[in-house]
Amino acid sequence: MKDKRGVTIIEVIIGVFLVGVITTSVYAIFVQTIGIMADAKQRMGAIALSTERIEYYRNFSYENIPIIDPPNVASIERSGFTYDIETSVIMIDDFENGVNGEGDYKQLRVKVSWMNRGKERNVYFANNFSSTGIAHGTIFINTYDSNSYAPLSGALVELTEISSGLKASQLTDDENGNVLFYGVDGDNKEYQAVISKNGYGTLNTYDASGTSLPFDPIYKNILLTNENDSALRYFSLSRTSNLVVSAIDEEGDGISSVEVELFGGQKTGNDPDTYSYDDTGNPQETDASGNIDYKNNENLDLKMNPGNYRLANIDTVGKSGYEFIGVEDGKYPFALSAGISDTMKLIFVDELKNSLLVKIKDDSDNAPVQDASVRLQNTDIDYDRTVLSDSLGFAFFRFDEGDVFEELIAGDYDIEINADGYYDQSVTTTVSAFTLEEIMLTLIE
Repeated sequence: MKDKRGVTIIEVIIGVFLVGVITTSVYAIFVQTIGIMADAKQRMGAIALSTERIEYYRNFSYENIPIIDPPNVASIERSGFTYDIETSVIMIDDFENGVNGEGDYKQLRVKVSWMNRGKERNVYFANNFSSTGIAHGTIFINTYDSNSYAPLSGALVELTEISSGLKASQLTDDENGNVLFYGVDGDNKEYQAVISKNGYGTLNTYDASGTSLPFDPIYKNILLTNENDSALRYFSLSRTSNLVVSAIDEEGDGISSVEVELFGGQKTGNDPDTYSYDDTGNPQETDASGNIDYKNNENLDLKMNPGNYRLANIDTVGKSGYEFIGVEDGKYPFALSAGISDTMKLIFVDELKNSLLVKIKDDSDNAPVQDASVRLQNTDIDYDRTVLSDSLGFAFFRFDEGDVFEELIAGDYDIEINADGYYDQSVTTTVSAFTLEEIMLTLIE
């Protein structure tokens, strides 16, 4: 006979006790982890505030740095946290060269405090300033991740003096993503900065005047105007990404030998808009699978910078026997996010198959009109479908929207177009093989 004894009250109590102990332990670990994460974020903010305060006084001449004793205390809100900043500047009399009673240099002390889990926490920094100052100029560069805004440690910063070509380089520090170049020649000298790190897009500055460039650079070279001048610059770097451009037909099969002129990524200049990647006038071709695996055109070991990508040859892209009908899901311009792999799919249709592409444009500037309602009808075959134009102003029609492509029945179709702010349009078109109908809309005044 099987033993059918039940669970005793002692076993129940022990079980409940063990569950309680485990639950309490897990909860305590969870609370502790949350606290540690919050403290790390607060500490990052405190370090940033300390750096900002030090750099503020670093831009003063020695004579203009005030003595602050007793310390000045202020509260500041940053990223949802409250910090107390204690700032003092005192004279230091260096015992090594003898006590003179007047002091040898000024010392800036910055203490940033915050509360975490009922306890006060703080960071403390000190910086010395001498009456002779730092020899020549000073260039301070701070780097951070463009997505997380976290300091970017271990980034290589290369500084080049334009007229002489002399170079200096440093790695950004682990805590703040900073580098500080002391003793650079500041007598009307211009410096180019190049910042790079594995896994990130390279950023460099350009001619400070812009006179040597066909565009106005966003990141200009650093210009020091006198021998004791200083400069503070902040640069954000983005994680690079894998980008594939794929040319596919209406059935999803790859199309080889399609020429693509791609440009985009990080914007580096204005008037005209200039980007970190530009194949304009130098197209690449899709391979046997219909793909182009892009690399940075300045360094093939680097991946692509995040940003918006477009086709310079959007009006002519294609291949004999095929017609371009848009980008999959209307993703144009194509937004490439940081640190991912993504594919921009260009859709084509066999030019011998009955289909219709309606292009909607503004007649004042020839710009595409997006979200126009395009209705296609043929009462003889009971066909009635409405499509919204995409960002290219394209509205494509076939017989079926399923996985298998089905042609339209050849014949006459009525097109009705409605778009906010424009006069309505109605036209009739005859569909035979691939048919393109370009319609200009007029703004309502």
